Amino acid sequence: MQRIIIACILTLLVNAKANAGNMPTVFGIAHLATEVVSGEGSKEGFSVKSRSSRLGVRGKNTFKGNLTGIYRFEFQIDMADDNNGDDFVKSRNMYAGITDKKLGTLLVGRHDSAMKKAIGIKIFSDTVAEMTTIMGKDVKLYNRANNTVYYQSPRLFCIQLLASVSALENGDSKNLFDIQSIAITFKKNNIYAGLANEKAEAGQKGNRITLGYKFSGHQVGAGYEFGKYASGAYHKAFVINGIAKLTDLYKIKATCGKRMAEKDETAYGIAAVRDLGGKSELYLLYHRDTNDNTSVDEQALSLGMKYVF
Repeated sequence: MQRIIIACILTLLVNAKANAGNMPTVFGIAHLATEVVSGEGSKEGFSVKSRSSRLGVRGKNTFKGNLTGIYRFEFQIDMADDNNGDDFVKSRNMYAGITDKKLGTLLVGRHDSAMKKAIGIKIFSDTVAEMTTIMGKDVKLYNRANNTVYYQSPRLFCIQLLASVSALENGDSKNLFDIQSIAITFKKNNIYAGLANEKAEAGQKGNRITLGYKFSGHQVGAGYEFGKYASGAYHKAFVINGIAKLTDLYKIKATCGKRMAEKDETAYGIAAVRDLGGKSELYLLYHRDTNDNTSVDEQALSLGMKYVF
């Protein structure tokens, strides 16, 4: 099966290059990190991690009546493993859709939920310091789900509406949709704000407020989330992060967050980053996560390279 998937990926890439008339774009991220982990309850040792490395094709076609068709095939590939593991290739966002400048965009396929799309500033995406266990993943929110219908409105006075519904093959919900997500975002100049709500599967719910600001090459952001687990227990969480630009080549990234539930989890990370241009970078990252729920106090030192193309 893995060989079939790889063959399909290669076929898509070859056809994308050959079919220049439709202007498809080959894109991807090669993201690898060497990591040393230690601490109570953690899986200690040295490892090389492929941090959500991916490869894909996206494109669009202009139709009659001022409509534009869009499509995307994106696969996550483990660049640090062989092709025998179950996680060697995974599907990411894969959809077909249509866009109208006045009515907005409608996508059908596998896609991020509206809440996930409205996160705002994420400075440690796909690294060991990503705060998904603090906000979202612990409650099974911020989904990228199968069988999704996603809508994004045109931007009106800096405001945009996002909405998505998904039906899971093995969902436990008795509702028509297993995941329902809606968000409103505000973008003007260097200011970002987002409000989001998501209901998922067996009854877990979440609400999130996000704020972000960029200035002179620096960034600051904050998010606050509250909601309920499927069990009915309540949770609250916050994350604060920032980027300080030192020179045109170097910057410092930092983040901290805490999830407050029956048992708390606290995490923080700091990284020295060398900009390679575009969104590519080299980084040295320290991260610590203390999780009272699992009795884990983990520390990690990560040296990574992310090449975006």
